[in-house]
Amino acid sequence: STGTAAMKFLYAVGRVTGIASASQTIINLLAEDIRVKTASMNEALENEIVNGATATNALGFNGLTASITTNTTDNTGANITLDEIREDLNTSFEANGMIDLAVTDGNTHNYIKGLLMDFQRNVERPSGMMDFGIPDAFMFDGVLFIKDRYCPTTAASRRIYYLDTRYIFLAVLQDYTFEELAKVNDSQKYMLKWYGTMVVNFESAMVQRYGLA
Repeated sequence: STGTAAMKFLYAVGRVTGIASASQTIINLLAEDIRVKTASMNEALENEIVNGATATNALGFNGLTASITTNTTDNTGANITLDEIREDLNTSFEANGMIDLAVTDGNTHNYIKGLLMDFQRNVERPSGMMDFGIPDAFMFDGVLFIKDRYCPTTAASRRIYYLDTRYIFLAVLQDYTFEELAKVNDSQKYMLKWYGTMVVNFESAMVQRYGLA
């Protein structure tokens, strides 16, 4: 099957004055400013991946919360249980999915790890780089659990996103690109830009459990 996805645009503009450049010592101020602006773009993109909703911001794209709509369960303010996690994984399995990644907030992530430690001494850790460099990532029933700082953190509104990564990806038209802008005063001005969107092309294989304590 074929489909289309609307590209979205992410920009950051930076400027380093001539006097700042002249006074720099061992730190390249332009390079440092680019590093900071790149980090801010990464943060904006990560937040959009989780919380983006075109219904409230047409300039962005639909993130995980807005994209996963078929298999959703309200936990009505209760804590997650291991049985519920297995239920969610099976929900995906019966919908022809195969969950390999679960994303949640730090509090819920720690709570699940505590549930596991109640009956096993060591929580299985992911091998190699499968944890994406995220501290405390762990495996449960073959699924990698990671935490994300942009997931909802308010009690009774926390969430777990169960993802089949075969069917979710960033469609990138142009990756981060540096461009110098017109020099109109005693400064060096530049722009960083990114063109892309997130695509979930089989959302019914995913599961979302929300309303967690």
